[in-house]
Amino acid sequence: MGNKSSSASKSASQKPKMSPDGEIMAYQDLAKLYEEVTNTSPVGCEEGFTNKSEFFLRFDSPEILPFLKAISKRLPELDALRICEFPTEEAESMNMFFKKYFPKTVREFWFNYQGDTSPITPFISELGQVSARVTKILWYCQFEINQDELVTLFSQNKSIEQFGLTRCNLDLTSVPNLTKALVGSTIKTLILSDSGDCNYGNWYENPTHFENLIEGLGKCPDFKKNLEEIAMCGNSLSESHCEDVLKKHGFDNVKIWI
Repeated sequence: MGNKSSSASKSASQKPKMSPDGEIMAYQDLAKLYEEVTNTSPVGCEEGFTNKSEFFLRFDSPEILPFLKAISKRLPELDALRICEFPTEEAESMNMFFKKYFPKTVREFWFNYQGDTSPITPFISELGQVSARVTKILWYCQFEINQDELVTLFSQNKSIEQFGLTRCNLDLTSVPNLTKALVGSTIKTLILSDSGDCNYGNWYENPTHFENLIEGLGKCPDFKKNLEEIAMCGNSLSESHCEDVLKKHGFDNVKIWI
């Protein structure tokens, strides 16, 4: 039992490791593959790919899944990657992409933007490798996340400058134990927009759920020291209530976005 606990603590405090890069796809080859498979120009990259490209993969278009499955080399550096409306029944294909072909580095990554709400469980392991390749901004959208998964996600993303859980149904019926997960945290901005909306966590009817999260975060010295702002848009909680909860748990100087 002692060895298991020690191993779990060590795992929670370590930054996720990247999988090997292997061969990196050239920008022109990425454009060629996309156009060959989809017969269209890539959304956001109509003029071709560079390290400044913002690449959208919109899975409401039927040709995007075959493109994902056709990728056979790691994508090159991009500025932003937004994966929209991903069909969860294709989790195996997405996990293969995350493990072997996710961009070498990307400044900003959004996963499941505008998608249906579904469990994050099938992706949780591979998302650790993804976070190691995101340099600044990472948002997960429209996921059901249990408390163990919430702790894992904070651990995986504690080195991200801006970390978002938007329109997510978070299990906050009790105070999450985030102390070990957030050792060394450098998160400056936490985005919780719409996760307390009536269609998700419904924090207006369950205000203790928001406080449980802030109480758990307040027990993490590194997180508390570095957090500068928190986005609470669409959560049906007043700015004064959010302020009171944050101050109660030691976040006196954190800016609130409502």
